[in-house]
Amino acid sequence: YLAGWTDSVNLPLASPLQGHMGGVDAFVVKLRASDGSLEFGTYIGGRGDDRAFGVAVDSSGNIVLTGWTSSPNFPTANPAQSSLAGGRDAFVLKLRSDGRQLLFSTYLGGSGQESGNAVAVDPNGNIFVGGETSSWNFPTQGGVQASLLGPGDGFVASFDASGQLRYSTLFGGHGQDRILAVVAGADGAAYIAGTTDSTDLPVVAAFQNSSGGGEDAFVAKLA
Repeated sequence: YLAGWTDSVNLPLASPLQGHMGGVDAFVVKLRASDGSLEFGTYIGGRGDDRAFGVAVDSSGNIVLTGWTSSPNFPTANPAQSSLAGGRDAFVLKLRSDGRQLLFSTYLGGSGQESGNAVAVDPNGNIFVGGETSSWNFPTQGGVQASLLGPGDGFVASFDASGQLRYSTLFGGHGQDRILAVVAGADGAAYIAGTTDSTDLPVVAAFQNSSGGGEDAFVAKLA
C-alpha cells in the first residue's frame, strides 16, 4: 500500500474511485503481494492541493489515509467535519478494501493550517492520527491539552471504526511542535513521536526532563 501526492495526469491507475481533479492530488495504490503488480490505484482530492502523508490498513483490509487538503470540494463521506475551515486542513478517510468506496472521509482543522502526518489502526479498528496545527480553534474533544500554546502544536485525534471522533487533543508547549509518527498499542494507547523546540513540552516519567538544544525529538504515550 502506497500513498502520496502527484501532479501527473497520467498516473497509472486500476479501478479508480476518482480521476485527476486538480493541480496536485493525493493518491493511494495497492500492489499485489505475489509480484508487485498494480491491484488498484486512485486519485483522491478536489480542485485545490491535496497530499497524503500516512497510510494504514485495518484487520479487514480497509485502507486509512491522512494528509492535508486545501480543496473546498475534497470528497467527504459521513464526515465529522464537513467543510474546509482554513487555508489547509488535515483529512482522514477510510477506503474499502477493494478501493471502490469511501467508508468515511472528513476534514479536520481550524482557521489556520493543519497537516495529518501519520496514521495507525489498533486491533479494534480505532484510528489514531498524528499531525500538526497552527489553529487557535483546532477542534479538540477530551485529551490532555485543549488550547494552542505556541505558533504550532502537535495533535492526536482518534476515530472509531465508523469514523466517529473518540477524542482530539493538542500536544505541545510554547514553541513549535510536530507529531510525525504514531503507533497504536494493543491496549488502546497511542504512541507518538516528533520534534519540538519548546522548553515546556509536557513530560511525565521522563528519561530526559528538559530540552537539550534548539530542537529535540520527543516520544510520548497517551492512555
